[in-house]
Amino acid sequence: MNYEMIFNYISLILAICIFIVMLYTCYSKNTIENFETNSEKVTATGKAKIGGVSKVEVINGGSGVEKGTTIEFTKPDEEYGIRAEGTATIVDGTVTAIKVTNSGSGYTSKPTVTFKGAGTGLETNVTLGAISKIEITNPGKGYLSVPIIDFGETPSNGVKAEATAVVTNGEITSVVINKGGEGYTEDFDVTFQSPQDAEDADTNSILSLGDKKEEVLKLLEDCAKITKDKKDKIKKNIEENNLKKTEVEELISILNE
Repeated sequence: MNYEMIFNYISLILAICIFIVMLYTCYSKNTIENFETNSEKVTATGKAKIGGVSKVEVINGGSGVEKGTTIEFTKPDEEYGIRAEGTATIVDGTVTAIKVTNSGSGYTSKPTVTFKGAGTGLETNVTLGAISKIEITNPGKGYLSVPIIDFGETPSNGVKAEATAVVTNGEITSVVINKGGEGYTEDFDVTFQSPQDAEDADTNSILSLGDKKEEVLKLLEDCAKITKDKKDKIKKNIEENNLKKTEVEELISILNE
């Protein structure tokens, strides 16, 4: 027996409850299934941890440095820290600049920079002050969109950090540091956008099916009106908790034809 399945949804309204998807069975059946997620919404909190290398100033570029010679930072002070990385610009056997490619983490004192290869006499001034990680102190609840992270004021003569939050099942589970920044002197609290503000700012919100995921996947598979390629794409996004509002709108359009 064939059924006609119609996806519909009602996005989050105010801060009361989240109705995500309504699924109609196909062709003759008119039963409506409401898919509801936890209505509680809590703003996430976090703390920026300083401990990365923000820049390296070359005081003495040394001599006899061959092209292709690399540099190495000493290990972080903390046991589970990450060693910083950088690349050297070499001109006529001398290092003229060092670019930090990975700020590393876990440094409480300035690391030493040395050659890995030919060359002697390198002297540098290493500046810490980069954010090495964001510790999640409260993952929050009810996030359907990725919130903006506010790092507050940019340090004097410094560079503002940039990072992207990772949302899983409505909570902030981790933060990817895109740019560690420069000039930060101590750990500090960061501010996440509230779930409502994040969703309002995102015109293509991520829709969560909660504990109805498996049921939706089965009904989607049984629906004849949706092509296999479209099904595969939607199923993948549902399984990865990455179903977008525009995809639901497209399904509604297809099923209403």
